[in-house]
Amino acid sequence: MIHVLSADNAHLHQDTLDACFRLRHRVFVETRGWSDLARPDGREIDQFDTASAVHFVSTDRHGCILAYARLLPTTGPHLLADVYPQLCARAEIPRGPQIAEWTRHLVNPDAVRGAAAVQASNALILGILEWCHARGITHATCQGDPLWITRTLQLGFGVEPLGLPLEIGGETVIALLFEIGERAIRRTRAVCARGVRAMPAHEGRRPAESPADLPVVLPDGRSGDLRV
Repeated sequence: MIHVLSADNAHLHQDTLDACFRLRHRVFVETRGWSDLARPDGREIDQFDTASAVHFVSTDRHGCILAYARLLPTTGPHLLADVYPQLCARAEIPRGPQIAEWTRHLVNPDAVRGAAAVQASNALILGILEWCHARGITHATCQGDPLWITRTLQLGFGVEPLGLPLEIGGETVIALLFEIGERAIRRTRAVCARGVRAMPAHEGRRPAESPADLPVVLPDGRSGDLRV
């Protein structure tokens, strides 16, 4: 099941949001070694975790977090514009009300591994795509592993590198702009569902689970996102 936490309902789900911040710290700081994000309270919270952020949380039936991601509006401060502008070779960084920034995508290594991690990640991706499409968001930017170019093309996304890959913190990172449209959603759903109806993310109510098999987690089980 996928939960969407925003300024409208985050106050009702503070325990879940706190668990997400702790999971981010465990994955990105303790496991990935992003020491600049370390906090003594064990919660990875940055300057973009404001009321404008939208948090997507995939959980199992017992409430255990399986996967997580955050979307930021590009009309305000966000990572590509304010932290990693060097990744964009364009004269202007793509931004606007129809463009979101997809950040902090992860799977919970303590809860799911192997095929289960892939399924959890894909269910979350499909829910985010449908949520964006329903709200008129047509594109998203992200900073991540160059393998995401292949992954998104396989799904039918229109994807455009915004610059050449650079090494940041010992990892190779590229900025991408990809299209969120009916074709990508249709192909993602078809590949994910394998005959099971996949449900979009819903706010404020409990959706059906969304089994998925699409291989969008890197071969070593990591999320494909880097420094995001």
